[in-house]
Amino acid sequence: MRIKHLKLYRFRGFEDLQITFSADAKTIVFIGENGSGKTSLIDGISMILREALYKHHQYDAVDWGNPLNVNNNHRRGKIELGIHGAKREYSFSQRLSANHQKFVSEERLARDLGRDLTDEEKIAHYRTQASEAFDADNFELALKKYEILAELLEKQKPKNEEKIAKNIFNIAMSYQSSKNYDNAINTYFAYIEITKKLEVFDKYFNSQAFYNIGFCYLMLNDYLKAFEYCEKVVKMRKFFIDDRDIVLASSYHLLALCSLNLAEHKNKALDYAQKSINIYQNIYEEDEEEMCMMYHLLGSCYFIDNNYQKADEYYEKAIKIAEKEENFMVLNYLLEEILNRYQTINNKEKSNYFAKKIRKDVPSITEERPYVPELYLTNKPEMLKHFTEYIETWVSLVVHYSARHGEVELFKNALPIAFDVPMTTNFDMISDWFTEHENDENRKRLRVDPDYRSTEL
Repeated sequence: MRIKHLKLYRFRGFEDLQITFSADAKTIVFIGENGSGKTSLIDGISMILREALYKHHQYDAVDWGNPLNVNNNHRRGKIELGIHGAKREYSFSQRLSANHQKFVSEERLARDLGRDLTDEEKIAHYRTQASEAFDADNFELALKKYEILAELLEKQKPKNEEKIAKNIFNIAMSYQSSKNYDNAINTYFAYIEITKKLEVFDKYFNSQAFYNIGFCYLMLNDYLKAFEYCEKVVKMRKFFIDDRDIVLASSYHLLALCSLNLAEHKNKALDYAQKSINIYQNIYEEDEEEMCMMYHLLGSCYFIDNNYQKADEYYEKAIKIAEKEENFMVLNYLLEEILNRYQTINNKEKSNYFAKKIRKDVPSITEERPYVPELYLTNKPEMLKHFTEYIETWVSLVVHYSARHGEVELFKNALPIAFDVPMTTNFDMISDWFTEHENDENRKRLRVDPDYRSTEL
């Protein structure tokens, strides 16, 4: 069998590419600059063949809704492949769609329907879009959609207080997920006030809001307030017989963390940690990743209680899980925390033991990582020599910028590094950035002008 022709319509960097392959050629070679689309061309062939083989259970399904596969500024694309077989011709065709098409505007939806949306349709539209945005971790967009939904629910006659309350809870969750803890706390309080008027909402459901308030206070380092609200959760839920109650387990966990930081409650930390782990053990296997931090917490509680033998027992369990999962940043975090504790009691033997376990080749969670662009500019040859160690940081910078619009300098400072690394992904990311900022001229130059890919950018 031979590939006869290929069409990539609005696929990645291609607007409309059509290739007819020679029937006589024994070898086909693609030649081009980095970022010119060689990999994308091969991926297009690979993806459509994988889809055909998936139907015969030979490969996993292809995600045809991945927005990264659709050319910038478009919602849909298409891949077509023609194959010349020994007895007949085969033709494969697959449409592409960008996931962002689900966030279509109310006006666009009305235009597609050919009429105005009813109030109920508007409510359903924004509820669905908010939920999808939240599930996609786009909390800023989710918040906007939930706020529009709140206005629509307030205007609805008669008002549905239950739906209004649920939407306020979702707004609070969006604030919390985007780390806007002050607004999250205030919104949870608004939710609780509304639910007091509703018989359908009982203490079991309100306890989730109290737990989230406690968590937000913990993130703000207000241990006393966090302790107060997690105690309320325990009082609300302890009468519900459920040995797998994750909210109750998490509340005990937070109470233990707060107790370690509050002198007047330190004697309670161990008891709370034990109650938490008793529930966790009903949910997870003892060597699952979710148990790692729980063992570390329990070890710290025993340490504060001067039971160093028990502390070591649980510290070792936590370390063993981190090593098994090859999560070396977490491993280093655990070891550094344990080391600090033994240094406070001047136990040199234990301090040396745990210090030797710390991996020097892994950046610490607790200490600030070197600012990569700054390192690059001051010591470019050395950076490029060991660049594989920093690729993850480069990606983190891009993700960080993408999540927090406006921090342009951070992204721009990372760009020079990308130009020295032959990875098509980097050019895709930079191209996306230019597109987002309506700089189509630079996006095109990036693709076709090798001289433009320089640190002068």
